[in-house]
Amino acid sequence: MMKNIKVILLITILSLTSCDSSKTINSYESALSQASEQTKYILLDFGTTWCGGCIAFDKYIFDVNRIQNKLEEKFVILKIDGDEPENKYLINKYKISGYPHIVVINKDEKILGGVPFFETKYVEEPDLFITRLNEIIDAQNKIMDLEEKLDVDSTNKTVLNDLLKEYQSAGQYFGVEKIKNLLIKIDPTPERVFKYNFDQAIKSIKEEKNPSPLLTMLNTNDSLDIKYKAIAKTQLLFYYRSENNVEREDYYYRDLMNINPKYYKYYEKEYARFLFEHNLKIDSAIVLTNELLLDENFRNYHWGQFLKAHSLVCQGEKTRALNEYNHWMEKNSNLWESEEDYWPLYFYASFADYYNVELRKALDYLKIAEKKRNLVDDKILLAEILYKLGETKLAIDKLTESLKYIDEKKENERIITLINKYKNDL
Repeated sequence: MMKNIKVILLITILSLTSCDSSKTINSYESALSQASEQTKYILLDFGTTWCGGCIAFDKYIFDVNRIQNKLEEKFVILKIDGDEPENKYLINKYKISGYPHIVVINKDEKILGGVPFFETKYVEEPDLFITRLNEIIDAQNKIMDLEEKLDVDSTNKTVLNDLLKEYQSAGQYFGVEKIKNLLIKIDPTPERVFKYNFDQAIKSIKEEKNPSPLLTMLNTNDSLDIKYKAIAKTQLLFYYRSENNVEREDYYYRDLMNINPKYYKYYEKEYARFLFEHNLKIDSAIVLTNELLLDENFRNYHWGQFLKAHSLVCQGEKTRALNEYNHWMEKNSNLWESEEDYWPLYFYASFADYYNVELRKALDYLKIAEKKRNLVDDKILLAEILYKLGETKLAIDKLTESLKYIDEKKENERIITLINKYKNDL
């Protein structure tokens, strides 16, 4: 029985380099081979060096000996950095759109389930993570039984609904999509039709960069549930941001915060940054920042210092802004020296770049972040600062390097245009 199989060998990135660390497919094939030879499952750990949830999973789950020992009874683990160009093969194959994302597969590459996003409970009680993986493996017998019944009669609504629940419970997202597509054909209830159309509209804006279906759904469904409104408008916000449509981005920021101010408090700091960096409604940005700074935790966070510095500059206190920001950075240097958090470095460099101040210091900070986490945004910001400092050749090299990590067509075109502009200035 599958649930009785004792599995896992933990394969770290270091052990996989013996195959060929520059080619993900070799590491992946090595993991498949290990699983096949030893009758084991594979756990694909998709993450990035800048993702807070990924770092937490590593620190409290994957890097804990006691948890590792338990994992060694069950899975081959392959860690996959989503920012590395050579990993795009697996990112696309398993349709990974966010991090962390844990996918459990078998030796035949069939997805059994997983953990598609960060959940605090697994960090607070790592044993729950082990339990979750066990549940996924244990569910396979029931899933296989239902799949066999579905092969006999693909129109059996009872089997379809039961299998959908099992897929959803296990986090088997390819299976969920398959069953939903079947159900919409044989049992198109109004609720199911709406959900299907909504999912297709989300898919259209994400994959085809076409917002029309989602806009139509919003305009023709006045009584749309708040959950669906929030999902739709969040996707529209991201879309118009990618299109550099400042007016529409501003609209959806405000709209999201108005839907449910308490639930969407996260967007307040993002919106304040947006206003400062686009020189819009500065008075509103300052008021919003002052409200956020009432929270002591936020004041001591890099977001708080970043927005406070913007606010002070906009009120004519640039010297004070720099002094206080520099003091906070020096006081909190332990964050990046201990490799706990590199975001303060990026935020400081972003502020310095925007106002053309402390560029050398910003460059030094950003080099630390870029070296440690290999984030494309770090590379692009580095290039901008290098260019301002007159180091145009290095700026071009950094932008050229960043192209390896960019999939989005418009961003790719923007960087190429920037490279050509810098070349003309050589």
